[in-house]
Amino acid sequence: MKTLLQILPRAPGSREGVGDYAGILAAQLERAHGYRTEFVTSATLASAGWRPPPFDAVVLLYISPCFDRIQ
Repeated sequence: MKTLLQILPRAPGSREGVGDYAGILAAQLERAHGYRTEFVTSATLASAGWRPPPFDAVVLLYISPCFDRIQ
């Protein structure tokens, strides 16, 4: 099975749009193309000693900081 890293601000299930989208994308990529997804958040990257697992592709999901201020 191929491994995909998704780099995003917060993990899926954190009740915000980017993480929810990442979870849906992961499910579809696994079903359609056999990719297993590893989610990497800013908290993951800040962890001491974290090293990326072997991977075949990367998706970077970015949201502009201005969206955090829109209510």
